[in-house]
Amino acid sequence: MLDERKREVLRAVIEDYVSSGEPVGSRTVARKYGLGVSPATIRNEMADLAELGYLSQPHTSSGRIPSDKGYRYYVDCLMPHDRVYGSDVAMLRAIYDRRVRELQWLVQQVVKLLSAATGYVTVGMVPSEPTDVIQTFRVLELEGRRILLLVVSARGSVQHRVVDLPEGVRFETLEHAVALLGQRLRGMNLHRVDRGLLEDLAEGVEARRRVLEEVVSFVLATGLGEEERIARSGTLNMLNHPEFRDMERYRQILSLLEADERVVAFLLGASEGSGLSVRIGEENQVPEIQECGLVSAEVTAQGQSLGRFAVVGPKRMDYAHVVSLVERLVQVVREAWNLSQSG
Repeated sequence: MLDERKREVLRAVIEDYVSSGEPVGSRTVARKYGLGVSPATIRNEMADLAELGYLSQPHTSSGRIPSDKGYRYYVDCLMPHDRVYGSDVAMLRAIYDRRVRELQWLVQQVVKLLSAATGYVTVGMVPSEPTDVIQTFRVLELEGRRILLLVVSARGSVQHRVVDLPEGVRFETLEHAVALLGQRLRGMNLHRVDRGLLEDLAEGVEARRRVLEEVVSFVLATGLGEEERIARSGTLNMLNHPEFRDMERYRQILSLLEADERVVAFLLGASEGSGLSVRIGEENQVPEIQECGLVSAEVTAQGQSLGRFAVVGPKRMDYAHVVSLVERLVQVVREAWNLSQSG
């Protein structure tokens, strides 16, 4: 257990390093943080913290930087949880004011807004649990024999595709076929619809077969495709941080973020269970981000998962801001979703 002075010195070193990206010396701490002791005393405290493993000295200069252990102590014991700015409040209000009924839209917006607010990379994932079942199909007539097909799940996810109405087929015929499809598939797990079942529905009626061909491929793509279930934003933000200007390191992280199955794996692992998780450096099991900090959360409401999110940045990320923002975001998303479901 660190005494109060060591805690204050460690807090000052971490917050200064997060801000500047430069090793922090005792004179800087004495000048900027008003601890009421001399630079020599601070230097001795910093040496003790280094010996205990909370700080390291990257060069022969007197400046110190936090170690993974130091960051972990800061997150667990020293970090404020109310560092939310005015621009963050506006972002949170925008989410709350929107009547959220579509999970895909929700995840995309949260990811986009989080990356803009933090300046880091954000990824998100729409849940695909067995409770995500088909509620209804809809079809809308557009101009020029174009048709809008929609499938709506019980969770509120809406997938859509614009297709051409087959030659010689009336819109009313398609409408009838899609209504039949909705009756037969209602309540079925969206991710267990197979081609054999859909082809059985079209069997024996040539006109129905023709209009359902597009619906067959559409439902299969909706149920089995994972590409649209992953959202990313802010990958270029990494280049704003000196830690990622090594192009090989940047390429490795970018390669990870572009591989859907690996994004799913680390999101599931990072936000295992409900609540918020912070992983620092080698606490991350994915090699490409072991020089990063990761703040992740799963948002749940009414016993169901609304999505998982993660903010990825350098180890010297502003944990106080990111954690405060994600904590507030989880609350706002839950409230917005509950409001939309009761309306």
